Amino acid sequence: MNLAIKVIAACMGLLCLVGCQTPLQRAFNDTLNIGQTLPDTMRDSNIAMVVSEDEKPFNEYGNIAHNYFYISGIAKGDPETRYRLVYLRMRNSDWALYIHSGEHAWSMAAYVPDHLPKLEEGDTVEIRQTSRKYNYVLDDFLETGEGNSVIRVLCRFKDPDFSRCMSTTPRIQEYEGYGQTGSYYPVSLKEYGFSYTPFYDENGRQLRPHIPHGEH
Repeated sequence: MNLAIKVIAACMGLLCLVGCQTPLQRAFNDTLNIGQTLPDTMRDSNIAMVVSEDEKPFNEYGNIAHNYFYISGIAKGDPETRYRLVYLRMRNSDWALYIHSGEHAWSMAAYVPDHLPKLEEGDTVEIRQTSRKYNYVLDDFLETGEGNSVIRVLCRFKDPDFSRCMSTTPRIQEYEGYGQTGSYYPVSLKEYGFSYTPFYDENGRQLRPHIPHGEH
């Protein structure tokens, strides 16, 4: 059983490495997930996650991030690609099959509100994780105003006190910076009152500077 699961996971990894996005990817991902959502401890919660890559325009992310954005609901040319997006990783909080708690790092993605500074690889952030299926967390954002979003920066990787800061974050097993934060989870993302506006033009050119660190 474990070997079969690992083979399936490897096949999914190969799909993420190819450079095209097709409906087959979404269908295959749905099949792997068997129509399930994330575990209860990984959805409908504010969750600490780690930034996998420096925040950048959609068209500057590589194939792996692009393919994850695609199965999350955003394709090349969609108007949402003009908004701030960040590619993240989270860790499983529950044991499942051969995977122990905290052992597996999941890809995740989120929108970034206008008031936050540029996010960089290694930063730990708090995400309002939706109740949607694992692969539709960015879908229909412009229509509904709902979807995964960064709500605050917990620790900045380049800060001198990063290690001390990380010791105060949630952890899953020995992994700091992952798991439920326990902060208030509003019924709607709109309750935060955050602003989300296009940050890039159609060609990925930045329309305005990021907010400097320390001013948000």
